[in-house]
Amino acid sequence: MMRPEEYEILDLILLRPPMVMIDQLTFSGEKSAKGRLFIKESNVFCIEGQFQEAGLIEFISQTAAAYSGYLQLSIQKKVKLDILV
Repeated sequence: MMRPEEYEILDLILLRPPMVMIDQLTFSGEKSAKGRLFIKESNVFCIEGQFQEAGLIEFISQTAAAYSGYLQLSIQKKVKLDILV
């Protein structure tokens, strides 16, 4: 099984640029995940050089989506929209 950081992020989530915040899923555990984000000035949530709170919330959401996608791929299922409970 591939580690989460070995996947291209667009293989794990359904969103496409310019809305993609997460750069990489760096960890996947039994009950948690970690993602990585490099904030660029061109980010849609960056206003006058400041990353907005809504961008952080979106990043958290995308990390959860990437975690879900990773779990689905690890059991050889197609990535789909899913809500983690």
